[in-house]
Amino acid sequence: MPPHFVLVNGRSYNIAESTGKWNPFAHTSSVVTAGTHATKTHRTFRWLPWLKGNISITPLAGSDILTGPFSGCWVPIFTLGGTPYAGHIGTFETADTPESIQAKNAWTAATALPGFTLHAAFNPARQFPIGWQAVAQKKGATMDILAAISSTQICQLVGVSPYLQSGAGEKEIIGAAVVPSIHSSMDF
Repeated sequence: MPPHFVLVNGRSYNIAESTGKWNPFAHTSSVVTAGTHATKTHRTFRWLPWLKGNISITPLAGSDILTGPFSGCWVPIFTLGGTPYAGHIGTFETADTPESIQAKNAWTAATALPGFTLHAAFNPARQFPIGWQAVAQKKGATMDILAAISSTQICQLVGVSPYLQSGAGEKEIIGAAVVPSIHSSMDF
């Protein structure tokens, strides 16, 4: 593994069936628990953590991958040594912090290795729909941006904010959107 690349065997989680009857004026909720879903594989995901100053990676094969939060990090999909991976380039705060420089330099060095191929890349903080932030602010909440990556190299951004009416640490989804790869403009 290249320096500052951290292979994470993403722990599996599942999203339980929603409780409450959905309608535009009511709140439904789903509990997230450890382990795979017993009957619906599309409700299972692997968590890929942000690791400050490093590049966390996990094999692309298997259940979908959820990673975040994002303020400027890139999500690359690439092959290294014959294995396809999804990654989270762990920059920190601003482009010129030591941690950001370390992560970006590690990524740049890895792209020159034999057997390295970049397939797609996403920058969730640049690509999320601006309207999501306005929705969260209108509710008096902050918003985190997460990215869901499928084994077919599709990236879907998810905006989440605290569900302020619960007071129990619940999150609510502000929006979800599939975004195109912008790897041809992968600049740091």
